[in-house]
Amino acid sequence: MDLTDNPFYLLRVTCRDTAETILQKAEEFAAQHLEADISSIKSTLITPCKRIAAEIAWLPGLAPAKSLEFADRIAAKNVFVMNEYRTLYPLSLTNIIASYLVATGHGAISDEERTKYILTCASAYDHVNKDDLFRLLNEERSVSGMPMIPKPAALEKELTDHQEYLGTVLSKQVDYFSDPISSVSNIAAQSTNNGHRPAFTLIDKLLDTYELRTREHLTSYRAIIKEACGRILNAIVNAGGAYPSLTEDINKLISLLEKWDAVAQPIQILARSKGTDEELSSTLARNIRDFNITLSNEYSLHKEAKLITEVMSRLFAELPQLSDVVKTDISQLDGIIDDAEKKKKELLLDLEVGGNRLIITGESLRYQGREVQLREVKGVRWGILLKNGMINTSKYTAWLTNGVWEMEIECGRAFNSHKACMDRFVAVADKLWRAIGVRLMFEMLRDLSKGLCITYSNAEFDKNGASLEKNHIY
Repeated sequence: MDLTDNPFYLLRVTCRDTAETILQKAEEFAAQHLEADISSIKSTLITPCKRIAAEIAWLPGLAPAKSLEFADRIAAKNVFVMNEYRTLYPLSLTNIIASYLVATGHGAISDEERTKYILTCASAYDHVNKDDLFRLLNEERSVSGMPMIPKPAALEKELTDHQEYLGTVLSKQVDYFSDPISSVSNIAAQSTNNGHRPAFTLIDKLLDTYELRTREHLTSYRAIIKEACGRILNAIVNAGGAYPSLTEDINKLISLLEKWDAVAQPIQILARSKGTDEELSSTLARNIRDFNITLSNEYSLHKEAKLITEVMSRLFAELPQLSDVVKTDISQLDGIIDDAEKKKKELLLDLEVGGNRLIITGESLRYQGREVQLREVKGVRWGILLKNGMINTSKYTAWLTNGVWEMEIECGRAFNSHKACMDRFVAVADKLWRAIGVRLMFEMLRDLSKGLCITYSNAEFDKNGASLEKNHIY
């Protein structure tokens, strides 16, 4: 019940006026407002049990003249100065602020001011003590001659109803912010000290309402993020290692996560204040973590996985059960990246082969004026062919291919000793195995574990074994 709709205000009476005064004022009001339900108004104020609702929604503890003066100021939408009301009884302060917010509606209040009013209103309500209110209302009833409220428990239903009304008033204020999402996040953070203490009762109601209103949006947005992850993984597979727009697509995914988190932030803070992880955020975080594991384990995109994990650490900081897991993931990825950098250095080779420089780095291979990205290579082999024991005509060769082209690296040289050719051949084969062979082996094992069939010439391999074509001479 709003102050300006309260029967006390409509009749211009206070909690200390007698029943006779109330009836007299009711007759005067009825003469001026023929459409009013005067019987209901009178009944509310002179029936002891009905009167409790009006008393709770009025200004308990305030001097009679002051209570009507403050209500008049609310009705006139006069500027509300917080400091004037700091010493009021908490419930009176709560009712004044709530009524002022209702009266001004979408009026000229800045987001900062509206946030301050909401937090002050909610904080004041949490300081209302039922026993103190019971004593205060009975003091005013003793002056008015009304029957006493029998016990504090008699206030419970009306307090619950009034709390529901106040929660609705504050929740409605979200529609009046110029930046609702940021403002609600600010309210949640200030009310709970960033999730480290329980929210004010009325803020809890406001945030529950916000969650219900945003749940459908968050659910659909989570599906969009999941689809974006799937597109990236499909593009990695289809690109065969060459994915020039990977960084751009990863940044787009991060942007989606940031937009999603901005909406979910107040709900995350509220859940944290209750010692739990917010359900939708937890589910999304697990999905993104699985995506990061796939990037790192299956495609060796460790830096990209770490980048997204660091973003998760920032965006999902309000999820206590996830926080430690993400920190561990970052630490493990740091170790993997360090190991990968060391392995890249081990891959380095700069060797003269067949009158040309063969240069292998962690990313590419250059030979005979041609540069090949290691991730594009889909096959590698090497071998030695001795021709009748003649060293000078023997072959010490390695080949690599992407399925379209083939590169041949010949390590043998005329007039070189067998040892010199072998040393060169072993060095090249070792680097090719480290740079390409290990990756191809793990990719093959991954495909086999997925139930895929791998074909080499007329031989087929799957996770159950090998199938060889049987040749017959006749």
